[in-house]
Amino acid sequence: MLNRLAGGMSEMELERLFFEGRCLAAGGDFERANAAFLECVIRDPWRGDFAREFLANLKRRSGDEWQATRVDGRAAEAVTRAAAEGNWAEVLRLGPKVLASQPGSVPTLLALAEACGAAGHWAAEVHYWTAAIEAAGDDVSVLRRAGVALARLSEYDAALACWRKVETAERDGEQASKAILAITVAKSRSRNGLARAGEARVESRGKKRGITIQRPIFAKREGQFGAATNASGVALTEIQQLEAAIRDRPSMAELYLQLAQLYLDKDREYDAERLLAKGREATDRDARVQETLDEVTMQRHAKRVKFAKQEVKAADNPQTRAAHALAVKERDKAELDLFRGRCQRKAEDAASQLQLGLRLRRAEKPHEACEHFARAMQSAEQRGAAAVALGDCLAELGEMPKALAQYRVAAFSGSTDEQKEALYQAGMLAVKMKLGRLARRYLGEVVAVDAGYRDAAVKLEGCDGGTERQRDGEKSEKG
Repeated sequence: MLNRLAGGMSEMELERLFFEGRCLAAGGDFERANAAFLECVIRDPWRGDFAREFLANLKRRSGDEWQATRVDGRAAEAVTRAAAEGNWAEVLRLGPKVLASQPGSVPTLLALAEACGAAGHWAAEVHYWTAAIEAAGDDVSVLRRAGVALARLSEYDAALACWRKVETAERDGEQASKAILAITVAKSRSRNGLARAGEARVESRGKKRGITIQRPIFAKREGQFGAATNASGVALTEIQQLEAAIRDRPSMAELYLQLAQLYLDKDREYDAERLLAKGREATDRDARVQETLDEVTMQRHAKRVKFAKQEVKAADNPQTRAAHALAVKERDKAELDLFRGRCQRKAEDAASQLQLGLRLRRAEKPHEACEHFARAMQSAEQRGAAAVALGDCLAELGEMPKALAQYRVAAFSGSTDEQKEALYQAGMLAVKMKLGRLARRYLGEVVAVDAGYRDAAVKLEGCDGGTERQRDGEKSEKG
């Protein structure tokens, strides 16, 4: 697959290659996973999820230790030389190849972090700085550089951790103390929507090489950015302008929403999700940012499950099945947490109560699910769907008469589709309870409305007549 795509690769093919790498890594084949992730980070260096998985796989392959497996001094020197010359494209092309054989190469990690920062690939930059910190250990010079960069990226907690280590390691920690104070203030201001780009920045003694972006002032109308260039006169893309504008206006929710949409248009769900998570905090949990974050999170997990299912269909083996199971597990947990949060924020939101109930049922928590279905039924709009779901849940718990009662509620209050499903489930439950006359009645109503609905017509033909138990069942239903 790697050879076939070497000449050129579409966004979809690149996404599939990334998923192939995740499948291989999940199955313990770290060498082949490394080849897939390496191709991904070289072809699309701005993807934060590509960089994250590439580096994580290098650690797994090395036994969770940042250590070189083969030394190639010339290749590492070429990367360092390209970084010194400001040739960021060359760094982004050669650097990952060096890391593939020398995961613990601190100069290469630093060069990649700096290249990503200069090119505006900030989602990926964070991961290279994190790896460099871990590989360098207590190297104060690396901690200083990382502290400056992470503060610039608004990764305040990570930046504080760097400067605290510097403060501990140095006898005269005056500069570190000032940095810690500045970042702490910036973190507080950001939470309150007051931070401005540059306020939290800790200036290093040496001038940082690379591109200095001229940040445009955000215009209120969507997409209304003036022409902006970097120090080299290269025009900035709309994405780069929005990223820069967010640094200047971190509390403006509209900026996060616009940039997230641009990320999504380019299939960069990971970057959109990470951006919105930051935006949620910077905008004091703006409702629009929170709702968009929820939708992007669900979209990203749904996409992963879809790819995983396709891979199992294409090649059914333990690795693809394990990757699919992991994707489903991660999706279910994320959605359960998401809808719990929504219901905590808006207990009166019947739609969220219904969705939480469905996730709880999927998580095999039927008793808790029933509580949320009951709350959702308080809304006329959600009553039909919630009653069907509650009936299904009660049937699983063995509460047959109560389940029938809920199906009847749905049959009278739901949409046409919900009514058909409710009557069908009521009929099937009556068959199970050996209440033939009720089964014929419910299934007959389904067939009268839609003769081709599921296997209702076939089941109707198989129903027997009424019995004494049937009459008792009818009385129980009426009661």
